[in-house]
Amino acid sequence: PNSVEIIDEDAFNSTRLSNITIPNSVKRIEDYAFNLNYRSNVTQINFEENSQLEYIGDSAFSVPKLTSVEIPNSVKHIGNSNFFN
Repeated sequence: PNSVEIIDEDAFNSTRLSNITIPNSVKRIEDYAFNLNYRSNVTQINFEENSQLEYIGDSAFSVPKLTSVEIPNSVKHIGNSNFFN
């Protein structure tokens, strides 16, 4: 929902989703929020227009099959070990 401002640690650990869209209200994505394993089918992460996201924690996006992501201009911090496969 558009009222979410923080996605906490391990919030979507090992999700079965294939595409993820982050609401523009989210300001922080904490460590390991999308810490996915090899069984995950996530290939795409999208951010809604006018994103307010400022912070991406360590390993927040450990997504083995990721093929597409565009980081919003609003992001000021990206932690270690993100966006690798």
